[in-house]
Amino acid sequence: MSLLSLFFAAVTGYLLGSISLSRLISYWKKPGETFPMMRVKLPGTDIDFISDSSGATTIFYTLGPKWGGITALFDILKTLLPTLAFRLFFPGNYLYLVVGLFSIIGDCYPIYHRYKGGRGASTISGVLLVVDFTGTIMMGPLGLFLGFVTEHVSTARWLGRVLMIPYFWITYNNAWLVIFIILVNLLFFISMSDEIKQMYILKKMAYYPSQISSLS
Repeated sequence: MSLLSLFFAAVTGYLLGSISLSRLISYWKKPGETFPMMRVKLPGTDIDFISDSSGATTIFYTLGPKWGGITALFDILKTLLPTLAFRLFFPGNYLYLVVGLFSIIGDCYPIYHRYKGGRGASTISGVLLVVDFTGTIMMGPLGLFLGFVTEHVSTARWLGRVLMIPYFWITYNNAWLVIFIILVNLLFFISMSDEIKQMYILKKMAYYPSQISSLS
């Protein structure tokens, strides 16, 4: 791989990943309005979980399941298709991992929207379906199952991606693939850091309502 090919793959992935259908749909359905914040009440409380993510989940809660599903599908395809194209047209190297990784970065930090984007959940799925279809299909449900069994429901959707790290190591014993999946997980947790901190605080508030007034 030459530096030029690496640069081309990175730029292609980043620019495609930066396309935000959620914003386009929001501007079309609600012209003249700014992109909405997502507000979801914690079950059994009057406490709101707030997120400024511009992804499919926000569209789901603000415009409904139909548009949320369309947005999620687009987010999967906008990373799956370029990753697949690079894997098919540039066989024998890891350019497809580069375009995949940078397309996720573009979704989380889009150049078109002042680097304020989604959290990469759907886009990561799109990339991993190309990198290892079988592992992605297996680890996703396994992560959900373990999350529910251990009663860590809020982290159930993360476990599948984390489990891909040992899966890649055992299946391929390939350092580049292991580094790739570690970077993908780090990127996801960095993009989710504000939500993770907020969820931790809100859960404490739900368990100890007296803290609400002191934090307001």
